[in-house]
Amino acid sequence: MEVFWLGNSGGFSAEKDPHPFQALGCRLRGECLRCPIMGDQNLSSRGIVWVATGLGVGLVSPAPGTVGSLWGILLAWAISCLATVGAQIFVIVLIGLAGVVICSVAADALGGSKDPQAIVFDEIAALPIVFLGIGEKHLAIWITGWLLFRLFDITKPWPVRRYERLPGGLGIMADDWMAAVYAWGVLHALLWMDRVQPLIPTS
Repeated sequence: MEVFWLGNSGGFSAEKDPHPFQALGCRLRGECLRCPIMGDQNLSSRGIVWVATGLGVGLVSPAPGTVGSLWGILLAWAISCLATVGAQIFVIVLIGLAGVVICSVAADALGGSKDPQAIVFDEIAALPIVFLGIGEKHLAIWITGWLLFRLFDITKPWPVRRYERLPGGLGIMADDWMAAVYAWGVLHALLWMDRVQPLIPTS
C-alpha cells in the first residue's frame, strides 16, 4: 500500500522518500507506513496522536518527556491567569479527564505499548498541578517547579510507579499526576521556607 505526503513538491511515496519528521530523527525511523501521523490511520486518530505527542515533539525529541513538558509550562501559565483557584482546578480536571481518553487512543495507534515515550500529553496536562495556587510569576519559581516535576516523574518515588500499572490512558496519566502532586508539595514548602529565609532568587 502506497502512502503519500503532499509537500511542496506535490507528493511522493513514503516508502521511498522521507517525511518531514525523518530528517529530525523520527522515533519510527522513517517507517512511514507504521507512522500514526503519516501512515494508514484515520483522520481522527492522526489528530489525537498529534495532540498526544505535543504536536509531534514526542516523535522527534531525544528526551520527549522533558522537551514535551515545556508545552506544559505554557499551559500552566495560562491556567494560572484564571481568577480563582477553583476555576484553575476545574480546568485542570477537565484536561486530565480528556487526557485519559487522548492517551488511550494514542497508545493504541502507536502500537499498543503500556506507556509509549512518544506520548507527552501526560506531562503537559500534569504540569499545571505543580503551580496550582502559586500567584507568583517569577521565572525562577517556574523553573524550580518544572525541575521538581521532572525529578519526581523520572525517579518515580513511591507510590508514583504503582500508578503506572493502572489500565490504558489512566495509567499513562496517573503517575504524572502523582509526580506533579509531589512537586507541588515541595515547591510550596520551598516558598514557605523562602518567606522565612530567602532561597529562590526572584529579582
